[in-house]
Amino acid sequence: MVELDHLPYGGQTPDPKKCCLLGTRVRFIDAITRWINGQAPDSERVLILFGQAGTGKSTVAQEVAWRYRQIDRLTTLFVFDRSKSYEPHSPITTLVHNLAGRCSSFKQALSDTLNNDVSLQRGTLNCYVAFVDLLARHLKSLNILGPIVVVIDALDECESRNALVSVLVEKMHELPENFRLLITARPEKDITDAFRGKSKSPVRIMYMDDQAFVADTRDDIAKYVHEGLKQ
Repeated sequence: MVELDHLPYGGQTPDPKKCCLLGTRVRFIDAITRWINGQAPDSERVLILFGQAGTGKSTVAQEVAWRYRQIDRLTTLFVFDRSKSYEPHSPITTLVHNLAGRCSSFKQALSDTLNNDVSLQRGTLNCYVAFVDLLARHLKSLNILGPIVVVIDALDECESRNALVSVLVEKMHELPENFRLLITARPEKDITDAFRGKSKSPVRIMYMDDQAFVADTRDDIAKYVHEGLKQ
């Protein structure tokens, strides 16, 4: 069976120290949890959470990833960081790695493809090829029941992101109905335009300053200040 070492990998483990303070961001977490657990065939595969720097979107991402890791439903947590040189397709190949580790039939199908196409082993990958030839082609081999949770945090930190954003907007409808991809990003124009525009993949959009959650956020600030004074 072909090894996958040549495929970029950037998976992380959720850090409980970076999660939400107990009792905070409750409405955000509840809304995202309902979306993940709702397995209707027409439900959005993608939810993007927009927020300015320091508004807590990465904390929410860590909290969701941590909770679903505790019940063995987190497949991938990928955090972009401008100080690290990730390839734009790294989140996709990381997901491929992790699915292969969870599902032997997926790994076997992927291995067969790599054996038959040396260019996928030695050639230069891009986001489209990574999605179509490494991920989508083998999804029928998956036998994972229940939500398959993927979290991509800080998409705006990916500097050469046009191709990745295009795949996230245009191709996610091809994922099985139990996939749930949570993305966080600052509301930079190219990202907001892409996700708000017409696409083949319905996307759920949330904002850290959503009026439905403003009261929750104010309470959270008070709790953070109170906890800080106790230390």
